[in-house]
Amino acid sequence: AMRIPPWFKRKDAEAGSAVGVADAAGLADAAVIGGAAGTGAITKWCLREAFSGSGLLPEEIIQRGKEKFSEGTGAADVLAEFAERHVSAKDYADARANGIQVRSQEEFYYYQIFKSEFGQDSACNLVGRSRS
Repeated sequence: AMRIPPWFKRKDAEAGSAVGVADAAGLADAAVIGGAAGTGAITKWCLREAFSGSGLLPEEIIQRGKEKFSEGTGAADVLAEFAERHVSAKDYADARANGIQVRSQEEFYYYQIFKSEFGQDSACNLVGRSRS
């Protein structure tokens, strides 16, 4: 069985306290995810274990699968809808026809903001892309 760090169970430990952060930084990856990386281990295992049965969070929250940050916060749909109201389908199509490599109206909206702040095409070439 994996050892739960004492500060996860301590009622007097404050979230983000120096002691808690130091303890967390010293945890082996296997302790954090409940097994070796790449083995299908559960992400954030020690947090899930610490809160399981505590009554502080519903079990369906504790046991839910990992999501991309924007999806987990519920912001993804709101931001996409906002961008679609501010970028016409024609402007998006024109941008793609002119070689701007964007995958959605939302991405084109962010591209326009980035371009207005940084200007040079060379700055755009420095931005990476996520896999999804």
